[in-house]
Amino acid sequence: MRFFSAKLLNFFLIILLLFCFSCDKGEDSQSDNLILTLGENPETLDPHKASLAVESDILLQIGATLLDYGPDKKFYPYLAEDYSISENGRIWSFKLRKGITHHDGTPFNARTYKKNLERASAPETASPIAGSYLSLVDKIETPTDYDLIIYLKTPFLPFAFYLADPFLQPISEVALNKYGLDYGQNPVSVGPFKLKNWQSGQEVVLERNENFNYNPPYYHERGPMRFRELVFKVIPERVTTIAALETGKVDVAGVPVEERKRFVREKRFNLFTQFHSGISLYIVMNISRAPFGDIRVRRAINHAINKQNVIDAAINGWGMPASGPAAPLMKGYSKTVENLVYDYNPSKAKELLKEAGWKDNNGDGIVEKNGQPFEVDFWTQPLETWMLASETLQAQLREVGIAVNINSFELGTLLESLTHGNHDMSLMGYTWAADCDILYFYYHSSQIGSGPNYSQCRSDILDNLLTKARQSPNEKSGNEYYRQVQEYIVNQAIIAPVYIAKGMRAVNKRVQQIQLHPGGIWLLGDVYLQPPLSPN
Repeated sequence: MRFFSAKLLNFFLIILLLFCFSCDKGEDSQSDNLILTLGENPETLDPHKASLAVESDILLQIGATLLDYGPDKKFYPYLAEDYSISENGRIWSFKLRKGITHHDGTPFNARTYKKNLERASAPETASPIAGSYLSLVDKIETPTDYDLIIYLKTPFLPFAFYLADPFLQPISEVALNKYGLDYGQNPVSVGPFKLKNWQSGQEVVLERNENFNYNPPYYHERGPMRFRELVFKVIPERVTTIAALETGKVDVAGVPVEERKRFVREKRFNLFTQFHSGISLYIVMNISRAPFGDIRVRRAINHAINKQNVIDAAINGWGMPASGPAAPLMKGYSKTVENLVYDYNPSKAKELLKEAGWKDNNGDGIVEKNGQPFEVDFWTQPLETWMLASETLQAQLREVGIAVNINSFELGTLLESLTHGNHDMSLMGYTWAADCDILYFYYHSSQIGSGPNYSQCRSDILDNLLTKARQSPNEKSGNEYYRQVQEYIVNQAIIAPVYIAKGMRAVNKRVQQIQLHPGGIWLLGDVYLQPPLSPN
């Protein structure tokens, strides 16, 4: 839904009051919409081809999943009404809910969902994320329309997390055949909202699915949403985002670090803060390229980084230093890596570089080896926080004799180039992960060239640990392998962790009963909207 003028909003407010405004779901108004912001434009809403966080945010509302990972960090049946896992951990059996239809009226059942899973894992789909979730699936059976049995090649406890991911939501086969290659712009699933309008680069408008009545049990409301439309406004500029929030044109937005003290002081919005459950910022080093194949160089770079200085410069202190490849909020995180952290020690960094043959022979401040200066390209995104971090890191590396040339790329271009291994060094980060199994995708050698193993790391030791961790029969043994994985990555200095950011989001006080999941997603099942008053 497009924005209304202030006069028109006031007019509808008067009409609503005259008719005894109610927050019940049956009483609609033209202003009965919740407006969120996106920092970048989604490229596709085909869950099997999507990969961006903003795409996941939208798909979460368009679709539903077999399981749901609740705010209490427990799994709940969602499209399934019940499920069980065999003692050997390889057979996952689901009893599906009856009566669920896709947004186009076609039935959802075990057989249609089986086709969805087969499409996601098919090589011709080239699924960047959803397909990888299904890599350990051996076969799928559908004894009845409402019984789904998934056989795994090995035990795989993290599978529950992936079955709760919006990239594995059902899609309508009829819609897929109808739209073909354009399905990503015309998604049809089974979730609480359905697509109404998408203006690329501007907004994605979803409207309430009146047939939705299967919210997870931690919600009070089971039926359709209590507001009519959910709008995602694409606003890349932070200044514009804050202006839209403060004038009431959007209801929910992230608050830039430079604005947070004022927002806390003024108390005009309900504020939500939480640390990311991922590593918000770290340095990727391309191990397949010289000089990063030398562990002494990688360790030197780790010692050259003053993490707190980067946190203060890039995010005004709203974060904490990262110790390794995983965050404390992730299941499987090991505190032992906190004892292995590379301290900020420029002298040690210079010593390690010297041991590796890098010396400043001409007094220009840049170390050399075999007549070649240590000069590398450093990739980043054109985001203010990333640019500030890049410039701070550039100065810190310069102190130990490493010349860094900063190159900025839009995210899609950056990720594609990193996947193909065309880089020297780059900033990277992920804001959310529930489980340490995400490390498989970032560091297992099978993910080089097709997945996010941007370090180009090839290690039989690490591959073995990552495989054993995800195939462990129980959480205890899995966590032990994840401990070894994290310690190995830190000891080998495969990356240089920088920080875990603490985010802040502001919500217009007309939005009632909204919750923020520990994973950073909004829970909207109980939300209702008061009259659209200005936050002033």
